[in-house]
Amino acid sequence: MSIVSSSDRTTGVIQALELIDSDVVIPDKPVMVKPNFVTTSNQLAATHVDSTRATLEYLSEKGVSEFLIAVGPAIGTPDSGFDNYGYRDLSNDFKIEFMDLNTDDRIPVPAFDDKLNPQTLYMSKRMSQSYVVSVCPMKTHNNVVVTLGLKNILVGTLS
Repeated sequence: MSIVSSSDRTTGVIQALELIDSDVVIPDKPVMVKPNFVTTSNQLAATHVDSTRATLEYLSEKGVSEFLIAVGPAIGTPDSGFDNYGYRDLSNDFKIEFMDLNTDDRIPVPAFDDKLNPQTLYMSKRMSQSYVVSVCPMKTHNNVVVTLGLKNILVGTLS
């Protein structure tokens, strides 16, 4: 993880990725890019397509030729988000499959509740089989002050 400040999303993402470049090793697995779509009708609550494009460009330079862009919005459908936020245009430059995490087959994942009692959650089967790259804006939160990008993976993919 790296954090930079920039007035331009593309430049900021590239600078952030350059900071961790020596740590990035792409395994022989499908690459799933996971933008954050809390809602599909308010751009402020979602990853801007420019950030995702910069990430795809970076990964392409690392040798990735096919991408799975997967989201599971709380409000709206993935298709409406992909359309409203301009994600479909990415397929003009990259080989992309768009996916709804909410409809994928699920696999059990052992976890604990807030009192450390064992419980079982479920996650997307394809996500469990992929190299996942989370692309999301850092966010504040009214209850826990800040979530950064943790909820994009921890809450946005488990049920």
